[in-house]
Amino acid sequence: MLTYLRYTLAAVCFAASVGCVALWWRSMSSVDELQIRVSASRPERAIAGHYAGYAMLGIRSEKTSVAGQTIRFVSEPLKPAYAEEFISLVAANDHFSASGNIIYFPLWYPALIFALAGVGVLRFRRQFSIRSALVAVSVVAALLGMAVVL
Repeated sequence: MLTYLRYTLAAVCFAASVGCVALWWRSMSSVDELQIRVSASRPERAIAGHYAGYAMLGIRSEKTSVAGQTIRFVSEPLKPAYAEEFISLVAANDHFSASGNIIYFPLWYPALIFALAGVGVLRFRRQFSIRSALVAVSVVAALLGMAVVL
């Protein structure tokens, strides 16, 4: 039973890695954002999206609030002049950047982390123990820490 659970976890990690690579490829030609209203009384939206090879997460204030729209998906073509300016700004900040309440990070970092986690899950021996669970958690925490530091 635990073998199936391990293979399922590895498959989910590899699928997430491929999904991040696909978003990275798509972000070179378009900008996609998922916006979710935080509160009905305040004009703020939680956003998640991708732009020029980078993922963005955060909260954005809106000047006007559209009544009735709780969730909104925005997709538009990427403008090359803005993309070059954005990439030079983020590259100057060691690939991680914050603008207001929004953070930006390269999409290939989570792709690499998910791929390494999938390989780590598959490399376990057949006998599952608390020790191997602690090793797995430590490896994933170290990979996430390296991504944050880089």
